[in-house]
Amino acid sequence: MIIVTSGMLKAFEECPQKYNLIYNEQLEIPSNTEFSDIGKEIHALINYKLKGFDITKQLRTLNSPENKELYHLWQNFVDFKTDKVEKSEFTFTIPFSEKIKLTGRVDAIRKCENNYEILDWKTGSSQNINPEKDMQTVMYLYCIYNLLRCQGLAADTVNLLLTYVFLKEKKTVTVPFSPEKYNLYEKILSEKTNKILNSNFERNPKASCEKCSFKFICNQAYKPN
Repeated sequence: MIIVTSGMLKAFEECPQKYNLIYNEQLEIPSNTEFSDIGKEIHALINYKLKGFDITKQLRTLNSPENKELYHLWQNFVDFKTDKVEKSEFTFTIPFSEKIKLTGRVDAIRKCENNYEILDWKTGSSQNINPEKDMQTVMYLYCIYNLLRCQGLAADTVNLLLTYVFLKEKKTVTVPFSPEKYNLYEKILSEKTNKILNSNFERNPKASCEKCSFKFICNQAYKPN
């Protein structure tokens, strides 16, 4: 049984060899530590807030030169309506096939009248994601709908939305669900997970190899014509 996340599907789509190095060989992913830390801090702060914890001490330290970027993200979050949030940092796992389970963690879920809305906090640029086609969108909407349906909370796929909240830009993008998307997402997930199960994890040399964190490990990097 393989437990698959949207990040795993993205990595495989980018390069099967990259997927193999990260998820089979368990190599650590090189990353920008400063950017990663800010993302973790704002997600943790929002989670504490939504769960009702006292964050007075944390907020006192925000308005300082060294926390300028974090303070900006927090201020933009505060202006976003987060009433009726029922779950924060919600982890899900559902069976998809005999050999695959789908798993992930959504930042928040709230109920607005008859709709359930998945909220995802983004600290990067909205230019770096295509919300309609992103594997996170596919995974989250498909899986959360199935969970709600099993609990008798969502009789129709139109009752579910996913909203990306771009904190840096103070911008939101909402993707509605539908019966047509349910069938499409199921097909996409089936095709992509089957490719992983049957893959030899061959390299996929292309121009983006030059920016890949694993280019010094991969001995068949992209060679321009």
